[in-house]
Amino acid sequence: MPLLNKKVIYLDQFAFSELFKVKAGTRRADAHDGFWRELYGKVRRVLLLQQAVFPTSDVHSGETIVSPFPKDLRNASEAIGGTASLIDTDEVTLMQVWECFTAYRQNRGPIFATDVDDVLRTRRNTWLPDMRVFVNADYSQFADGLRKGTNRSADRMTSLVRYWQDKRPPFEEVLRSEIESYGAGRVTVLRYLLDRKDELEQSSNPLALLEVGGHPVFREFMELLRGFEAGGLDQATAMAEVVKFWQWPGNWEQPRHRITAYLFAAISRKIVAGQRKPPTRGFMNDVHAIASYAPYVDAMFLDKECAGLLREAPLHDDLRLRARIFSLNTQEEFLAYLGELEDGADDEVRRYSEQLYGMN
Repeated sequence: MPLLNKKVIYLDQFAFSELFKVKAGTRRADAHDGFWRELYGKVRRVLLLQQAVFPTSDVHSGETIVSPFPKDLRNASEAIGGTASLIDTDEVTLMQVWECFTAYRQNRGPIFATDVDDVLRTRRNTWLPDMRVFVNADYSQFADGLRKGTNRSADRMTSLVRYWQDKRPPFEEVLRSEIESYGAGRVTVLRYLLDRKDELEQSSNPLALLEVGGHPVFREFMELLRGFEAGGLDQATAMAEVVKFWQWPGNWEQPRHRITAYLFAAISRKIVAGQRKPPTRGFMNDVHAIASYAPYVDAMFLDKECAGLLREAPLHDDLRLRARIFSLNTQEEFLAYLGELEDGADDEVRRYSEQLYGMN
């Protein structure tokens, strides 16, 4: 079979939902109907021509579970995406933390690789199977917890918006505060989790205890603790060293942390300038996806709000994301980009695609 070099394109959940409606024949016509129908055709052709994959992520999974039709949407997303998937956003953070840990121990600056295969859970350059097997799993038991998490994030964002409206901090102040909060923020969360863990160990609620153990900050703490202990430190000294490491300025360069800080500063600038509409309830999910995957993937199709922020100065110049950013505001550019990928398939690949998938 011909060798492949597929692009990796991230579609946000809104895009997957619209493409699912086109596929299912349930989409109601509106101003963007022509775009979504043309996009579905181009995504399918680029996918079957082996020019790109459209992977799913834990951000998609969480939003799918709380949707009105989770099983159908999950099935359609996997089919549209070519069964490709990305590692979880928290795994991306741990990967970057571990590079900082290594750099810290070696007394050097961190060096972050941006190889897209490092964040793919599946192999990128394999030919698509001509059949797909999936498990019709029911994840509805997690829906309430996910909704509560989204509501907590939305409440925290509401409080932050009120603070920005009241204090009117400049962009540079918010950016510096967000970047330099890396260590203090983790220490605060860890203290809460350790106190919570002590309380729960005295109760009869093992599920709540598992939630503490599965918290990203607690998992990160335990990984670092084991790392320092493996270097010969006793537990008490290792715990102190984790806290010291978290305060190390090299962590400020972690791509996920840095991108998140810039996005928060950018939305604060909008609020200070008088924007009345608050960020959407899904804003934090969008931030998690962008901050985790934009340094690695080739392109992202996002909601207009976040895509607009990334096109502004200084985000566009300072972040220098690998991903090309598209949204409904640049829909023609996205269609043209996919068209270029489709045209780039060589004759041999086209011949095999026709034989295997009925592509013509």
